[in-house]
Amino acid sequence: MANKDNELKDLGYSLIENNGLQEMLDKQKRLQKRLGYDFSNMSIVECANYLIYNKHCLDDELGELLDALGGRLGNASWKTWKSANASLKSKKLTELSTDEMTELKYEAIDVLHFVFNIFIAIDMDASEIQGMYISKNQENHKRQDENY
Repeated sequence: MANKDNELKDLGYSLIENNGLQEMLDKQKRLQKRLGYDFSNMSIVECANYLIYNKHCLDDELGELLDALGGRLGNASWKTWKSANASLKSKKLTELSTDEMTELKYEAIDVLHFVFNIFIAIDMDASEIQGMYISKNQENHKRQDENY
């Protein structure tokens, strides 16, 4: 376990009746199978390699999301050394054009595709994701209450 003071296995959770999340996971799983991934026969090493690949994809998509956040000014949103960065310090998301917001949101969806791949690789369905998320979220609030 990566974090020894984080015994998540003891949290417990309730399965949640899924909604559209399962449909999205199923669609992503069909796409991954179409691309040649056989999750039912993946070895642990193959799974690790798949997760490493998806981590790289996530990093790339998060970079594209950050670039889209700057709208027409692109990566100036996070590149503090660019002169345009100063103009974005007071600009709000609501000031982005409709097209810029759409681009930003599609970049967030690209991130979600690779997050779904992680869930699929470790055989999580929507009920489990939702139940475990709710349990972990409650634990995180408890930790904040206890000055974790």
